[in-house]
Amino acid sequence: GSQGFLCGTPMPRSFKATTFVLIPKVESPQTWSDFRPISLCNVTKKILSKLLYKKLSLSLPNLISPNQSGFVASSFFKSTRGLRQGDPISLTLFIITTEALSKGIDHLFNGNPDMYFQMKCEVKISHLSYADDVIIFTNCKEVGLLRLMNFLRKFEEQSGQQINQAKSAFIPGRKANLIANRIMNITRFSMKALPITYLGPPLYKGNKRKVLYENQIDKVRNKISGWENCHLSYGGRLQLIKTVLSSIPIYLLQVLNPPVSTIQKLERLFARFF
Repeated sequence: GSQGFLCGTPMPRSFKATTFVLIPKVESPQTWSDFRPISLCNVTKKILSKLLYKKLSLSLPNLISPNQSGFVASSFFKSTRGLRQGDPISLTLFIITTEALSKGIDHLFNGNPDMYFQMKCEVKISHLSYADDVIIFTNCKEVGLLRLMNFLRKFEEQSGQQINQAKSAFIPGRKANLIANRIMNITRFSMKALPITYLGPPLYKGNKRKVLYENQIDKVRNKISGWENCHLSYGGRLQLIKTVLSSIPIYLLQVLNPPVSTIQKLERLFARFF
């Protein structure tokens, strides 16, 4: 019964039986990263997961930091429609693991203030994270890098999660370019240079660069080219501009202030299509 389970009695294999199915994400998959794994579980496992989720969800608001509260149920608006996918306990465990990573990085930097990246402003930032996308800001001192990598290795061992080496990289400052090879040997990450894309918008240093926004303009241009052979009324074109074309760059325009020339290019494309 339940007492035997809590005392460590082995669970029947049928409870844990799962079939993994690989769904291709591209037309001609070549590597494992080109597949999306889907696990098909039996009903018993889903019932147990639901019970564990109900128990954990009661304590979750007390465990998660305010900046992660958007991932906790009842802290955001209630959705009444949409596609529900996956296992609720998986998301709950992921949130707890992500919180442990964030708290661990804060504890590491607070205990070693010399690891903070030196900026002109007084604000000290150790990292930024959203879901599984994490940016860590630190100086290039070898001792600090070794501490950081040691912490990340311990996190991998204790959580069971692995850092994706193929998607991880470091961006050195101007003074750190001289020791880039040493950083690469310590972190085992590849080196990149600004600009990069993080959560959609480009991150760059210096004046606004028009070339960074060409991707959004190309998306609008490609969408319009797909409608060239369609016989659309002026009302239909106006509706597409409002609901489809205008929504393509809206996220980028909310978080960044692009050059005026970029806005003018978008407006000309809209006007030409209309």
